Amino acid sequence: MDGSRGRWVTVFPPGRAPRRDWVPDEQWPSPDGSVGLWHVVIDPVGGESQWEWFPAIPAAASPTFPAPPAAPSLTFPAAQAASEPAPAPTPAPVARRFHAPSRPAAVAALGLAGLAVVGVLVVQALPSTNSASPTPQPTSTPVAIDAQRLADAGVLSLSDLPSYLGTVKKHKASDEAFEQAVQTCLGLPPRSYLSRNFGYVFAVGSTTVSSNADALPSVAAARDDVAAYSGTKAADCVRTQLRSHPPQAGVTVSHISVTPVTVTVPHSDAVFALHVALTLSAQNRSITVDQYSVNPVVGQTEISVTQTVAGGTASLSDTARWAALAAARVAAAERHG
Repeated sequence: MDGSRGRWVTVFPPGRAPRRDWVPDEQWPSPDGSVGLWHVVIDPVGGESQWEWFPAIPAAASPTFPAPPAAPSLTFPAAQAASEPAPAPTPAPVARRFHAPSRPAAVAALGLAGLAVVGVLVVQALPSTNSASPTPQPTSTPVAIDAQRLADAGVLSLSDLPSYLGTVKKHKASDEAFEQAVQTCLGLPPRSYLSRNFGYVFAVGSTTVSSNADALPSVAAARDDVAAYSGTKAADCVRTQLRSHPPQAGVTVSHISVTPVTVTVPHSDAVFALHVALTLSAQNRSITVDQYSVNPVVGQTEISVTQTVAGGTASLSDTARWAALAAARVAAAERHG
């Protein structure tokens, strides 16, 4: 196998410092038939390099997720990564499967500079992730069962974005603090949920797409959220909290623009949308981030779909199109309930 052609990626092993792995273009066979990538792990003291298998996240038509683990750290890529030489040839990998690090391998392999973190951070200012609640458990109550089905119908799957790689969206306690601060600023009461689905973060190149859906206790509660996030205070509340809650220590939000936008989403009862543009700075480097978040409501189900692009321009039309897919599925689930 020719391992001289490939790319360097940054990997974030749990509890250890980030490292640089080599991902050859020509790959050995999967050790167990799963989809993924082999990495060459360089010995830091000059010993023999090792192969490590990073499995991709499989597609799911209507996934239900447990409470996600902590979000990964935002890391700025090395300035000279493209000029690093390929490592020396290594023996074929042994046929065993390795666990992916805390930062999803699918995202790390794409060379993303923490975009999943930024995308989740911004979208969590929106009402569909306003407060913590445990993962709903099946019950004999028809309302609870229907709510779970509605929330599951409202998230995108890998079949909706076939060219993307996906990983379960992250959600942690610091995200809750951010959400509650925005919620308080808008004058909304704490929310309870019949069901929640945090969905996936999808990644390709410098773009991420995420979606999530929540079933609220009533149509009125969902409409209250739309009214608040469509109001005159929304942009200022989101902007203030983004500046007050940087993605991680050492990262400065040097520019923020939050603008409400008008969009139509078929199959929805109401919708609001935000355009967010910001610049993150750290280690004498900067990353510009452009984002659209489209948030339709179908009955008592709130859906949020967000596209985030580093160093480029996000697409409102694409984000609205994906939101319409989710809204149509929730509407169908309501009709067949």
